[in-house]
Amino acid sequence: MPVKFTRDILVVDEDYSIYEVINNCFIHDNVMVHWAKNKSQALNVKIDMNIILCATPLNGEDSYDLLADLGHRHPNAAMFMLPLDYSSYNAFNARNAGGLGAFFKPLRYASLESRLQEFLGYTTSGNLDQVSIPSRTEQIAKLISFQTSSPIVEDIEGIVREVLPVVVEQVLRIQLQNNSALREIIEREVHEALGKEIDSILLNVSNKPSDKS
Repeated sequence: MPVKFTRDILVVDEDYSIYEVINNCFIHDNVMVHWAKNKSQALNVKIDMNIILCATPLNGEDSYDLLADLGHRHPNAAMFMLPLDYSSYNAFNARNAGGLGAFFKPLRYASLESRLQEFLGYTTSGNLDQVSIPSRTEQIAKLISFQTSSPIVEDIEGIVREVLPVVVEQVLRIQLQNNSALREIIEREVHEALGKEIDSILLNVSNKPSDKS
């Protein structure tokens, strides 16, 4: 079977700038990046894709159902989600739809390029010529082998920064409801902190020079 020289990537995202970021990763290579802004356009793509990147959320449409549909139409494509943030990404649904992971926005150019190259059949020297495209089995093997640098965890620091305040707030709310001692401590500390702040404000006001002549 002849080797497919050109690689094709489909970006499904209403935001055209996301397409531009991904396209710029391969602007000097034999890689064609295609853009679809909604489900209808994505399902009308006739070219066999090597990689599919699908935004979530997507114009109020179910991105995971769309990813599954695209997987049937492009059985050899490596598919990833493009979540707006951690809260908009459901790893279980993505996996069931055939997704291999996610690239969280804002996209990081260097890591995005290197990870996509692995699924396009690049050699270690960065050469795309005469390299066969990884099969679906090889794609999954790559994901497992490079799990420590997979797109799911590549931005773990950013994810932690984003999710941690929400988790802390939820835990604190539960504890305040069930732990009266903790509630009393926090109420006392807040009262004292507010008292000090108010005293400071009053002191500044009283020391402010009068505008009267």
